[in-house]
Parts: sequence; structure tokens; C-alpha cells
Amino acid sequence: MDSQRLTRMLAEITEREFAINTVLIVRNGYLVMETNLWPYQSQARHMILSITKSLTSALVGIAIEHGLVDSIDQPVLSFFPDRQVKHRDDRKEAMTIEHLLTMTSGLSCEQDEMVVGEMMVSDDWVQYVLDLPMVGEPGEAFAYCTVNSFLLSAILQVATGMSARSFAEEHLFPSLGITGTVWPSSPGGVSRGGTGVGMLPRDLAKIGQLYLHRGKWEGAQIVPAAWVDASTREHVAESMYGGYGYQW
Repeated sequence: MDSQRLTRMLAEITEREFAINTVLIVRNGYLVMETNLWPYQSQARHMILSITKSLTSALVGIAIEHGLVDSIDQPVLSFFPDRQVKHRDDRKEAMTIEHLLTMTSGLSCEQDEMVVGEMMVSDDWVQYVLDLPMVGEPGEAFAYCTVNSFLLSAILQVATGMSARSFAEEHLFPSLGITGTVWPSSPGGVSRGGTGVGMLPRDLAKIGQLYLHRGKWEGAQIVPAAWVDASTREHVAESMYGGYGYQW
């Protein structure tokens, strides 16, 4: 590692006032640099926004591995048989877990932030999302839609009998030594699947390291390797990021 180059990088972050809180560099499994820019400290948890989606995706993969979810081809509405759903048609019936993962659900979500805002002021977040009208066939087009990720969290809760946060605290976080994570939930007790998790920067670096090693941590397979491969390859070419996987 070129320490002078790292020093120049930090100087430029400060001089140009980039909105960066913490910089960590992990190389060959070793934390080689950690810098917290004032007023942040190493023990300050950061709200990681949409990387929450990637955590939710990991939990879906673990749930499938444990036989708690049949497959990514399972219809979304099959998890909510007792709910009366508006705008129910063949397209909504055909919507699967994979469509949620790839942001190709077909649900009306042209303005992501507005839809999330409306969901958060509704009485029942799950019902609000299920009631959204369809604007296309599932799998037809990409539309970045955070409520898709929330619906994945709701599916996890139905399938596992626990919230996504509780499931992570049992099947993901302990192996990595991650504790004290903040994970808000809806008024109905469903973890926010798309945004809002609060983590230490070092803990988030562990997630990166975990995926770099195809889901393996200290010799143990935490997330199925095949799921990591599927999650991080391009399933949708046309997206706001130039390629999208399973919430990656």
C-alpha cells in the first residue's frame, strides 16, 4: 500500500468537503486503514440506506438454504393468502420473489421516494405495497423501488416466523461478530427491508469481505456461495446503475 497516496486521498476528501464519514481499506483480509472524519468516531453507527437491500437479499438466500422459502420462483401473493389485495390480476399473480430481488416486479413505483413516503404514513405498510397497481408484466422492466425490498422483508417474516432483524441476529450477524445493529421496523413490526439499518463501518466492511469470499467467513459458509454468485451478477442490464443483481 502506498501510504503517500492514501494521505493525498484523505487530504482531497477534506479539501473538497466530500460527504464522507469514514474510510476503511481491507486488503487480503486485514484492515490496513481506518479513518473517521470529524465528528465521526469508530464506534458511531451509520445509517447505510440502500445497502440494507443487500442485507435483506443475503437473508433471503439463507432462508432458501434452510428450506424456509421454497425458491425465488415462489409467487409473492402465496405468502399472503388471507389478505384482500387490490388491483389483483394475472400480472400480480405472476409476480415472484425473483422479480422483487431484481426490481422488475411491475408494481407502480415510478417515483421511489414518493411511494416510500406514502407507505410510511399508511396504517399497514405490507397492505399498501400489495395494493399498488401493476404497470407492466413482472420481469419486463427495471424500476428501482424500495418497497419491493420491504415486501421481501415481509415475506421473510412470514416464512421464518421472525423479523428480518431477528433472523439476521440468528443466522448472519453472530458469525461475523456483528452486534448492536440498529434495524428499524414498520408499525406492524416488519423490518425495513430497503433502507435504514445502522451499522458500524467495520461491520459493513465485514459484509463486503464476506461477499468477496463468496459467503464464507473463517471457514464457515454463512451465505450460500451460489447465492452470492447469483446476487452479484447482472440480471438486468438496463438500470440506474448499468446492471443489477439480487438487490446488488
